[in-house]
Amino acid sequence: MRSKLAAALLMTLLAVQSSPRSRSNDGDDPVFLLHINQPVNPAFVTMAYHVKGERSDEGFAILGISGPALKMTATQDIPIGLRLGQKDHRAAALKVVVFCRDYGFAFVDVPSLRRSSKRVDVDLSPLGSVGLAGRVTLPRDENPADLRVDIYYDNHNFLFRYLEQNGGVFGSGIKVSTTALAADGSFTTTIPDFANDPLASRIPGRFHFRIRALRPCHGASEMSTAALIDGKPDIGPFTGIPIAASYSEHIALELRWPWRSDTTCFAPSGH
Repeated sequence: MRSKLAAALLMTLLAVQSSPRSRSNDGDDPVFLLHINQPVNPAFVTMAYHVKGERSDEGFAILGISGPALKMTATQDIPIGLRLGQKDHRAAALKVVVFCRDYGFAFVDVPSLRRSSKRVDVDLSPLGSVGLAGRVTLPRDENPADLRVDIYYDNHNFLFRYLEQNGGVFGSGIKVSTTALAADGSFTTTIPDFANDPLASRIPGRFHFRIRALRPCHGASEMSTAALIDGKPDIGPFTGIPIAASYSEHIALELRWPWRSDTTCFAPSGH
């Protein structure tokens, strides 16, 4: 539900040339370092960036990279590979959007990589949070203790505008919260107060929900699926919930695994 059909199509535009597959694997690859000045939780750090080439048809965009994939060091330096597709092509400029939980969005604009150092400090501004509560309707025999609710913020329209992109490689969005379920399927958590973030509120995005089961599925250590909101469409621009100053109503979610109940991926807990 979190993905819009148009977004899924855009993702394929630059998937081959923009994938971060090995841009930083070679020791001699040019690298730009972002240093985060404030203490952050690496699990809730997300970055999007656009590396521009010297010519208009060069460069690549990564519209969502987070967690271990960021390769953040213990000193909170985040490397960005600047290698372009061909050896004779050179990166000329860089734009970055950084999100860290408990802080507002931060922008980094390096109009000329030749004239700047290859490292920049990023100062983050504290951002408050708002409470959110809901309840998940679960399939029969599903154990709530085995489940987690993950909340993501989809802001790809905002990223497209700022990074001057029509597409790129992006994931689920920004992971902003994860919480356990009570025995009756209810949950309470907090999410960022994006309504009071001057950058996020320019082009508001929407929050989406996923249910994650702490059990293996087809070789993966966990399985997850989109959680459907009662009364909301499964796909399209009106899935999820918009940013708001407060959320007084409980969010009613429904869990429907995409696998049949007789598969090993749906085995109830206690086995």
